[in-house]
Amino acid sequence: MQQVLRLAEKGRGHTSPNPMVGAILDRNGKIVGQGYHRGAGMPHAEMEAIKDAGRMADGSTLYVNLEPCCHFGKTPPCTDAIISAGIKKVVYPVNDPNPVVNGKGARILKKHGIEVKSGLMAEQAKKLNEAYFKYQLTGLPFLNLKIEQTLDGKRTSSPSLTESLLSNSDRKETLRILSADKEIAGMRASRFFTKGDLIKYLRSLAAEGVLSVIVKGTDGWGAKILKHRLVDKICYLIYPEIGGRRPALEINLGINRISEAWKLSDVHYQNLGRAILVSGYINYN
Repeated sequence: MQQVLRLAEKGRGHTSPNPMVGAILDRNGKIVGQGYHRGAGMPHAEMEAIKDAGRMADGSTLYVNLEPCCHFGKTPPCTDAIISAGIKKVVYPVNDPNPVVNGKGARILKKHGIEVKSGLMAEQAKKLNEAYFKYQLTGLPFLNLKIEQTLDGKRTSSPSLTESLLSNSDRKETLRILSADKEIAGMRASRFFTKGDLIKYLRSLAAEGVLSVIVKGTDGWGAKILKHRLVDKICYLIYPEIGGRRPALEINLGINRISEAWKLSDVHYQNLGRAILVSGYINYN
């Protein structure tokens, strides 16, 4: 399944509003076909793997990182292709949270005598498609708050994150951490007076197929979305300089004890040469 997840990763940045999916066909311990979803509107990973395997798909086991779809969208149902190919077993980590699939794909396969097994590496599979899962469960995009600051917590005078990564050998990994369909910057936070206004705007983005967003923590944006507990992940880019007139993030959460502070989980540290990136998922108390 780890190899399947690596295949799925190849579609990062190209599949929204679809999930990233990889698939491998195994026959008697030998890989006979593989593929991944290359982009919205293009064949799904299962279709690519079946095409790659040809006749060798008959009697094989399909490994895929998400429950196969069973509905017509821009492409036909993967369940139909799996049944027609003669695949005998399907292994996947988690059900597709899309209500038109969610368990239905597995039931169709079982109905046609195909063995189905789920649960393997479920957490890793959910994390890979965290934006897709959040959208399907809430209707909102996954929200990354990006803050660039000096050592003393002020707004940095250094180049932007994108510019700072241009000559860095770790840029691919960093861009993977911060991957998103859209970056929001330069909008006046005063436009959004309430949490309802912000949610309405975010829903409109998701409706356009924007499932993951990077919000620059400037112009009051960071304070707004943090106070309303809408941020999923925080990415701090800390530059080795001191100075500046304004705080990078102007916010008062009313927290008086360190024990009450919002903590980050799955914290990631990365030396970019010109700055340090600290990122993690925010846990609201």
